[in-house]
Amino acid sequence: MEILQFFHADHVAMLRYDINKTFYPHIYLACADQIPPVPTTVDLPTALFPYMYNKLVKEGVVASFTTIEELPDEAATDRESYAKWGIRSCMNIPLGTITPYLYIISIISVRRGCVWPEVYIPRLQVPGELFVNVPELKRTRLQLMADVFANAIA
Repeated sequence: MEILQFFHADHVAMLRYDINKTFYPHIYLACADQIPPVPTTVDLPTALFPYMYNKLVKEGVVASFTTIEELPDEAATDRESYAKWGIRSCMNIPLGTITPYLYIISIISVRRGCVWPEVYIPRLQVPGELFVNVPELKRTRLQLMADVFANAIA
């Protein structure tokens, strides 16, 4: 919630992209008071955001916009998806890849356009990567325990 207050944004989410799939499942979402959530009941298909997919997943760069009008022509599908959901401004930050996953922090504004100062990006990446590492370490530990158990009874 502190991120929402700091940026005067309306939504903050962490998404986990599986390189073997074609969607982004939400693993964390917070919304400002009296702001309806963006669709989160289903995983977000990458086809709704092909421009952002290329920037975040293929290029591994931060992708943001103050208004949807500033998105380039090749982002027409993304622009349409953002407009449909009432999203006026967005900053997406890719975090470290923990194979096969790429994590993304997405900060969204529906009430107004936001300026996203680049100086804050590293300050969001460090705690974001720490946040990501905890469940990944747990998942790895559980997999190792399962493998040890399976080998012990084999």
